[in-house]
Amino acid sequence: MNFDIKPHSMLWGFFFSSVLLLLWQFTAWGQETGEYEGLRFSYQEKGRIKTHRYVFDKELYPLPDMSKPQKGISYFDKVFGTKITRISDRKKDQLRHWPKKNYGSLVHTSYPKHHYDNATGNFLLFQGSRGSGQLLYDSKSLTLIKTLSTKAVNWNAPIEARWDSHDPYTFYFHFRPPTALSVYNIKTDQYKIIHDFRNEFPDATSITMAEEGNCSYDSRYFAFLVRAPKGGDKWAHKSVVCYDRVKQRITGKLDLPIPGFERQGAGNWVGMSPSGKYVLLGTAPVLVYDRKFSKPPVKLTHGGGWHCDIGLDDEGREVIFYPGGRTYSPQGQSDGCYAMCDLETGMETVLSDKIGGPKGMGMHFDVSAIFTPGWGLVSTYHIAPDIQTHWAEYSIHLVELTRRKNPLPRIWRICHTHVNRGSYNDDPFATFGRFGNKIFFASNWGTPFKSGGDVDVYQVELPPDWHEALMGMEKSERLLRLVENMVQKKW
Repeated sequence: MNFDIKPHSMLWGFFFSSVLLLLWQFTAWGQETGEYEGLRFSYQEKGRIKTHRYVFDKELYPLPDMSKPQKGISYFDKVFGTKITRISDRKKDQLRHWPKKNYGSLVHTSYPKHHYDNATGNFLLFQGSRGSGQLLYDSKSLTLIKTLSTKAVNWNAPIEARWDSHDPYTFYFHFRPPTALSVYNIKTDQYKIIHDFRNEFPDATSITMAEEGNCSYDSRYFAFLVRAPKGGDKWAHKSVVCYDRVKQRITGKLDLPIPGFERQGAGNWVGMSPSGKYVLLGTAPVLVYDRKFSKPPVKLTHGGGWHCDIGLDDEGREVIFYPGGRTYSPQGQSDGCYAMCDLETGMETVLSDKIGGPKGMGMHFDVSAIFTPGWGLVSTYHIAPDIQTHWAEYSIHLVELTRRKNPLPRIWRICHTHVNRGSYNDDPFATFGRFGNKIFFASNWGTPFKSGGDVDVYQVELPPDWHEALMGMEKSERLLRLVENMVQKKW
């Protein structure tokens, strides 16, 4: 495998080259009516014209009946026309069945809220049932390049890999020792420790973001929960730290416990905001600190044990996107709706009417697309019923993150996932690619993992100009400049 990569500028070349543009036609969105008069994206696939149909309604479109596609062979969602390609395959990628009887094989996005594609989009890193459990794929050919070294990583513990935003060959992780932030080079399979937090906390047993946290967009600031034994609890919460990777020092720390963040299972995650200005604690409610922990926290209108993600709204404000509720929302205004909350002010914005859905339908949230701000991603999951009853079942859709009230924020229907949830491993965990032109999700294609179903990763290709088309060229370019400034090295 040739690992040499020619550097890109801020990756617009890659952004536009992923799909062959044949026809792009649209009529402007009526600001007074809030309706699209017509919006399509068409492209050529093996000599045939394929059309993606932008759908912003909440009509019930039954799950299409189709057999599981082959690896590397694209198919098109029969309702929305979205191009989707299966990335992994047990036989072709030589994956093994899970060691428990009758279980299937597994390649997974593991969790939303961070990127699986590297700084230039050439490589994809997933979890899978082979070798160390960390599988490196070529993003163009979708071939499995290798599994990463078991000397550095292992399937038995989450390593929370986070690609560097500038170097396409490196990612940050923690595993050996579990108390240290380390860096891994995929070209050489070498790794080294950046900082071991036992220097400051000698009794520490591990550091974690609980999988749901992320570093800042420029890969400079990391937030970790430091765990250490206390009163017979090996994983008691000892401290939250913000670490500056460039200056190689802790910028601030918060001694624990605090109410709602005492131990494993009490308080859910920690992470940085995209700008690196804020540290978030996923407790109830979510708390937002400056990175020095020098001021009282802003309390958000969301309980952090529920699914959510951090990103930018359509004005470039840092927000958290989540399913609303009665407990922390003012007068329970967001109960049953999509909502977002401003990290700086703590102000909540309701983004939809009540979503509803069948009993047991859950959702995962992702706002990790760096270069297409203003949209949040939702993927749904539940046990497959005999009859589909709700528009959001087995699907992925995007929600516009805007404070605009008239017209209401848009919900863009993307595709069906063909997921039948038997256990947590069956969740689709849909996640944006960092450039916003792709979505990655997992699917068992109707057969749960514990019933012998193979869980594979799929790639969704969005129209290359979707952000400009939906946001307007001027607004899209303004947001692009803002995030480019966040990503650029400032040291």
